[in-house]
Amino acid sequence: MNTTTQGATNSTLPIYYSYQDLERIFGVTRSTILHWVRKGELEPPLRFGHRNVRWTQQALDNFIASRERVQYA
Repeated sequence: MNTTTQGATNSTLPIYYSYQDLERIFGVTRSTILHWVRKGELEPPLRFGHRNVRWTQQALDNFIASRERVQYA
């Protein structure tokens, strides 16, 4: 459900991505995502409780930019 606070717009609210979102976006498995985190290629996720983890849009943007730099280096 998309909800906004009074005076906020959708563009100012943070966007969070789950494992399932990353699996779909990058076409990889959870083990690949964990491998990227262990290698320091992808920032560790934020934790919202014991089992609920999410990545920010900024974390994904940084990851994509770093992979593009490696490809063109």
